[in-house]
Amino acid sequence: MGKVVVLKFNGNLKHNGFHLNSTVQVESDRSDHNYTLQTLSDIQGSLPADSLLAQQVEEWQNKYRNLGNDFFRGIKQVELEVQSNCFKRRKECKESAQQLKERFNSWLESPGFRQIDQQIRLKITSNEEVRFLIRTDDPKVHKLPWEEWDLIKENSSVEVVFGPTESKHNHSFCQSVLRGRLKILAILGDSKGINIEKDKQELKKLEEDRVAKVEFLEETNCEEISQKLNEQSWDVIFFAGHGETDENTGRIYLNSQGEYLELTDLWYSLRKAVERGLKIAIFNSCDGLGLARSLNDYHIPMMIVMRELLPDQVAHQFLINFLRAFQAGVPFHLAERQAREQLEKIEKEYYPCATWLPAIYQSIETPSFKWEPPCPIPYRFRCTIKIAILSSFASTILVLILKYFGLLSGLELSFYDQFMRMRPLEQPDKRLVIININKEDREWVKKNFPQEYDPARTIPDIIWKKLLKTVIQHKPAAIGVNIYHPEPTEDEELRSIFQNNAELITACHISGGEDDTPISYPPDILPLEISNRENHQTLSNNQKEIIQARSGFDNVIVDGNNSTVRRHLLIQSEGEKCLGISFSLAVTRRYFKNISHLYSKTPENYIVKFDLKLKGKSKGKLILNPPISNDYMSPRVFNSLNPENNGGYPLDYGYGGVQILLNYRSLKKIDDIAYLTFTLREILENPNFQESLFKDKIIIIANTERQLGKFFNTPYSKGTQKDTPTTILLAHQISEIISAVEDKRVLLTVWSDWLEYFWVAGWSLIGGLLLFGKLHYRPLIGIVAILVLSFSCYFLFLWGYWVPFIPALITLILAAVGGTVLLSSIIKARKT
Repeated sequence: MGKVVVLKFNGNLKHNGFHLNSTVQVESDRSDHNYTLQTLSDIQGSLPADSLLAQQVEEWQNKYRNLGNDFFRGIKQVELEVQSNCFKRRKECKESAQQLKERFNSWLESPGFRQIDQQIRLKITSNEEVRFLIRTDDPKVHKLPWEEWDLIKENSSVEVVFGPTESKHNHSFCQSVLRGRLKILAILGDSKGINIEKDKQELKKLEEDRVAKVEFLEETNCEEISQKLNEQSWDVIFFAGHGETDENTGRIYLNSQGEYLELTDLWYSLRKAVERGLKIAIFNSCDGLGLARSLNDYHIPMMIVMRELLPDQVAHQFLINFLRAFQAGVPFHLAERQAREQLEKIEKEYYPCATWLPAIYQSIETPSFKWEPPCPIPYRFRCTIKIAILSSFASTILVLILKYFGLLSGLELSFYDQFMRMRPLEQPDKRLVIININKEDREWVKKNFPQEYDPARTIPDIIWKKLLKTVIQHKPAAIGVNIYHPEPTEDEELRSIFQNNAELITACHISGGEDDTPISYPPDILPLEISNRENHQTLSNNQKEIIQARSGFDNVIVDGNNSTVRRHLLIQSEGEKCLGISFSLAVTRRYFKNISHLYSKTPENYIVKFDLKLKGKSKGKLILNPPISNDYMSPRVFNSLNPENNGGYPLDYGYGGVQILLNYRSLKKIDDIAYLTFTLREILENPNFQESLFKDKIIIIANTERQLGKFFNTPYSKGTQKDTPTTILLAHQISEIISAVEDKRVLLTVWSDWLEYFWVAGWSLIGGLLLFGKLHYRPLIGIVAILVLSFSCYFLFLWGYWVPFIPALITLILAAVGGTVLLSSIIKARKT
């Protein structure tokens, strides 16, 4: 509860003096619908006429107005004496103000006022909120420096408020708390020679903080103002621009054409506005006493005006101080006092008597109210949200464009290789046995079989017979021979071995373009009616099935100029036409057929199904149905890379057929893929080894001599020299397929384009969110975010998903750094 001290003045200062009626009232516990005042004391008194005091008011007014009009918000020009300089004028104004203050305090010590003064001091305490309501119709009393009365000056919770002598209405404003967003009608009038843009910016900050809704009328007219007042309800009317009081009538100038407005022009609209909830009017313009005296006619509960000419800087600073205090929950009259007292600094430096300018006028029955705005959303926070979204969106679009044109593929593939090398180690594949034919083996053959040795062939036919007989007798599930036989053998026994042992799978090669795609099938495995044909394109479907069951191409897809193998070509196609299956797939098919007895408990006539389904030109899909579907083996789908699902590859990397990412088995050395590795010489010199070493295994026979074979780079390669032979690549390819079916080992795949877009956009948004952290913590938070991204990509890679790392990293950094720079520049610009 607060108190109200009412001093009612009847008379005039210059001639008759004043008869005073002083009442001290306490505000009752009030609600929004019930406001009452309880009278504690009622004392009569008087103040004498003081023509000298009235004269000093006029002298001070003249001295003040002679300071200069460069910064005043007045419409009239003031003539200055040429001999007066700025310093002298300020000094004279200060001296006149001091004289006025001394004379005013001396007047208040009059005997007729002494009892009132003492009674007021007894009824109020220093910690109570008190309003001194000066009710008078004498303009001279309004201009007296009531702020210098020691009873008011020494008590920070007291402020002077002016009001009319008699109320012309029964209207009562009862709200003690204004809650929620204020609706403000801001009228920006004639600004010739002054700067009202700062006033506008301060009001915009309220709207930016979402504590007020502000509508601006600039260079407006009376009709537009009246229309706005009638259209909707307002809590506050604010005016900034030129203003004056002419013969006790207040005017505000609305536009540069000189059109002005007196409140009488808006009599009906203002009355309606008050009925709809208008509570406050603030006129941040010169000489507003005439406007204030109209308050009683329009019932506006509270009004702030300036009692004299108003310098621009004082106007700006007062508005800033007042809005800040009022928004912080300080009662209206004390917010005005705080804002007024904070003008002392500029008052001492340049603008004498600045603290005397602001004044409050109120209706008689008006409680002291405060504002409880909604929790403000700070400008920096809202600006940060916008910048975060903008920087995230821009960085995402930029990076996706770079990714689309393949400009990030080099870096992305480099990190793909790094993730590949960082995987946990695995054991060699126990189902694989490799028989290498190396340079030493060929030298041994040349030495021991000089008659049969042919430099054009890897090994002579007699060695082939011995090798194949030795291997076949140990009952392997499949034998893959990755050695070309361009010419048919003349050895009938060797041809018979090739043709009559279905577990023997030999390699072929597909080359050429789309119109002419010759396939070099090994002649030794084909029936004579097929091998004698010059054009294999005219083969029947049954004959092609025979070929695909006994051979497969060993074509390898390489990436870039360094011939790195990261992909595994399963099916070569031309449009929707299957040209052939890979050597790894052919060997795997034979392996699953021959080991079905290890898993199947079905009757002997169980039909083994193995379907190859190729859909569309670019969207290849391979479905493997193993011999039996149980807890150990289940159908696996191999989804092909294509332009719509290409991971980190550019669009022009070739996506024919069905090709997947080659999921190398993680080993200390990439060559250790097989459980056992033999040389040709070891097999031939020790033919009676244990049958279990080869039984139900896959045997790969291949040449590893660098001069005769092909070598490639892999993610595990060091340096630029190609160090991995085709044999090892084929072994990894075979192991990938078998492990996916038998061991349920993960297949490397990529997300759809849309998932990748969301992934990149998500990390760019995280980069934008870094803007909410404190500036000196952002680098550390950024490092943590990069580590989280790196580990996320790595673990997803372990689970079989190659997701964009470089695009996400770049968007994260771009959004964070770009957003920080942009936000700093905007905040800096706003401060200036």
